[in-house]
Amino acid sequence: MSQIVEEPPEVVEARAARPLDRGFVITIIAATAVVLFLYAVRQILLPFVVAGIVAFVVAPLVERLRPPARGSRAIAAVVVYLVLLAVFVAACLLGGPPFVGGVFRTISQLPAIVQSTVARLLGGGTVHLMGRAMNAQQVSDAIVGAAGQAAQSGRLLAVAGLGVGAIAAVVLGWILLAYFMIGGPKLAEGLVRLLPPAHRALAWAMWGRMAPVLRRYFLGIFVVVVYACVASFVGLALALHLRHALLLAVLSGVLEMVPIAGPIGSAAIVGLVAIQQAKSLVAIIAFVVYVVLLRLSIDQLVAPIVLGRAARVHPTVVIFCFLSGALLFNIVGVVLAVPVALAIKVALSTIYGEPAPSARS
Repeated sequence: MSQIVEEPPEVVEARAARPLDRGFVITIIAATAVVLFLYAVRQILLPFVVAGIVAFVVAPLVERLRPPARGSRAIAAVVVYLVLLAVFVAACLLGGPPFVGGVFRTISQLPAIVQSTVARLLGGGTVHLMGRAMNAQQVSDAIVGAAGQAAQSGRLLAVAGLGVGAIAAVVLGWILLAYFMIGGPKLAEGLVRLLPPAHRALAWAMWGRMAPVLRRYFLGIFVVVVYACVASFVGLALALHLRHALLLAVLSGVLEMVPIAGPIGSAAIVGLVAIQQAKSLVAIIAFVVYVVLLRLSIDQLVAPIVLGRAARVHPTVVIFCFLSGALLFNIVGVVLAVPVALAIKVALSTIYGEPAPSARS
């Protein structure tokens, strides 16, 4: 049996007499206050978070384009900003009308889609709902009727309000991006100056380790999303010949940003559409093969290459961070779940004096 080793009395007395690091206590209190404040204003954080991530990712490009001999950083930042804005506008003009058209066509055809899907799932059988035996036609009528009642109960106005809010958030995001790209370094210095002077060196050391890992992660997620969109569109439109392929492809790509639940959700949604449009068993088998190949290409090829080893976090940690972030901060928590886990991982390795995780594969 192991024995408990008691410390000498003088050691215990010295530890009890040693005052707490006042700066450390102030930092903990301030950090707690910041987290509580961010939780209170979580509804407005998304434009700030997205703009900050984009500015952080393109910061090395801005520094490379900076004029020599201590030239103004703002000039390079404005150039990169205008390029990003031009790409965004071009993408909206080229892909916006087909995407919006697909959304409206899907909404207009929703009753027929629901009816066909339910009929394929139930066949000629019945299902017991709320004590009633209902066939496929009755189930689809109930679903469509419930959707119509929800729209008439004022939720349609709420959806319209969300659309207006989304447009305002996009405009605000581009305004914030300009400020972050031009004054990002000064903003970072100002945040570090909020810390006690004795802890600023440690903060810069942690940031020096975090920056490459986080930048690699965000760039990798962008590459994965683009790849998922393109691969999904090729598979759904050219191979499987599904209608609304562009809408489904964009949905699949966007959901790739959500760990674990996103790919499952996109596969379920596309699967329902594929079953509804499938004309034979061969078409359903082809869809299953497509899903398997897409997941293998993302999980075993693209993601490991673009994310690297440093961005690997245990799946249980990812699930916990994802659920906690979604519960506390909604979509912002979903976006920042894995980056926060990575930041904590790198920060602890810095504090404990362990080797920093490499951003490379």
